[in-house]
Amino acid sequence: MGAPLIFSQQPDDFVRALFSAVILFAVYLILALISPGGIGMGDVKLAAPVGLYLGYLGWSQLLYGGLLGFIVNGVTTAVFLGGKRRNTAKEVPHGPAMLGALALTALLIQ
Repeated sequence: MGAPLIFSQQPDDFVRALFSAVILFAVYLILALISPGGIGMGDVKLAAPVGLYLGYLGWSQLLYGGLLGFIVNGVTTAVFLGGKRRNTAKEVPHGPAMLGALALTALLIQ
């Protein structure tokens, strides 16, 4: 009879994942408090599980995934505003860009 699976894995991955969730949550919370119209509280809440998963993958994945979310959202906003589909940048949600960046980072960055 062995130890449960969580204890047989490296504890560093688990601790890094928890710190990463706190870090990404705090960054999004600060951005939401600075600019309430830019980042919503739903995005702040979504940042914690995204940070948890990216942090489990590694520190570089957390960095690239966190930054890639803003890049994807910026490109999406530019396309929508350039195509006259939307009137303001506030109408473009950030959550799907965060999830897209999470998927791209998990698949492409090793």
